[in-house]
Amino acid sequence: MTVEERSGKIDLLSRKAIEMNQEEFDYLVHKFLSGNISPEEKEKLERWYRGFEKEENFTDRMRGDDQRELRNSILEKIREEAFNENSKGIDSSSYFQNHWMKFIPWAASMILILGLAYLFYYPALKEVNYQTGLGEMLILKLPDSTEVVLNGNSTLSYQPTWLGKFDRKVTLNGEAFFEVFHTIENKRFTINEGQGMGIEVYGTEFNYNARNGKNAVTLKAGSVKVMLPNEANDKSKSHFIKPGEVARYNQYSKEVKIDTPSNIEKYYSWKDGKLILDYSTLPEIIEELKGTYGISISMDTSNWRDHKVSGTLPLHRDPEALIENLEQLFDVEIEITEE
Repeated sequence: MTVEERSGKIDLLSRKAIEMNQEEFDYLVHKFLSGNISPEEKEKLERWYRGFEKEENFTDRMRGDDQRELRNSILEKIREEAFNENSKGIDSSSYFQNHWMKFIPWAASMILILGLAYLFYYPALKEVNYQTGLGEMLILKLPDSTEVVLNGNSTLSYQPTWLGKFDRKVTLNGEAFFEVFHTIENKRFTINEGQGMGIEVYGTEFNYNARNGKNAVTLKAGSVKVMLPNEANDKSKSHFIKPGEVARYNQYSKEVKIDTPSNIEKYYSWKDGKLILDYSTLPEIIEELKGTYGISISMDTSNWRDHKVSGTLPLHRDPEALIENLEQLFDVEIEITEE
C-alpha cells in the first residue's frame, strides 16, 4: 500500500468515525477488550467499523510479537465466552463444538476492531530514534522512567508496540549510561537483544559501550545479565555480573572477558564531562576517545607507551580543544586533517 493510499484510508476512517474523537475511541476499545462494554457502546463501535469488513488484513503490518499478543487476547476472550456458557450449566467443550460458528463473527469483529485500532494509532508507531553529534551528550528519560545519558556519536532507538506502548526493549549503537528503574510487574529491560552481546536488567545502573564490533558493560549498582550470541565461544550463553565488574565481548574473537578494575568510575566518568586517567598512555586515551569524537590519530605511538599520566582530562564538544589538552599533557604536536 502506498503512502497516498494509506493517507486516503485514514481520511476515510476519520469520516467514518462520526462524533467519535480519539479519547472516546480509546475508551470504547478499552471497555471492549476488558469485556465491560455495554450493548449501546458496542453498537456504536459496530456502526463505526461497519463499512470496513472488506478492507485488507491490518495485522499484516504488525510485528510478530504484536500479532502473537493479539492472537492470545482473542483466544483468551473466546475462552471467557466458553467459560461463561459453562457457568450457566452448559458444558463448554461440547457447546463450543456444537456452536463454534457463533464464535467466528465475534472473533472476526474483535480482529477488525483491533485492526482499526492499529490503523488509528499507526502514524504514532514509527521507531523512536535519538542521535547525538560528535562530542555531544544527550540526557533522556524513557517512557518507563529509565534515565539515559547518551554519549557522543551514538544512537538509541526503540519500536513502540501496536498500541503505542514501550516494551522496554532498546537498541544502542555507541555508548550510554543507564539508570533502569524496577517495575511493579518485574518487567525486564533489554538492550540489543539478539544483536551481538545483549543485556537484560530489572533495576540497575550501568554503562554500555557498543562500538566497532566490541561490547563492554560496566556495572555500577544492581545486577546485569549478559546474553551472548549462539556463535560465541563461551559455553555459557549468559553471565551475571556484579557491581564493580566489567564484561567485554569481542564479536570478532567471539570471546567474553569479565574482570574487576581498580577504578570502576573511569569507565563512565565521561557522563560528568571528564575522563579519568589512571596511569593512561596516549594510545589508550586515543582509543577511548575516537568513537565519541569520530576521530583517529595517525602517528607512531610506540614511543609513548611508557609515558603514563594520571589525573582528570576535561572533555569538550569541540575536538580541537580536546586535542590541545592532549598536546600539552604529552608535549606533542597533533595535526587535525579532514580525513
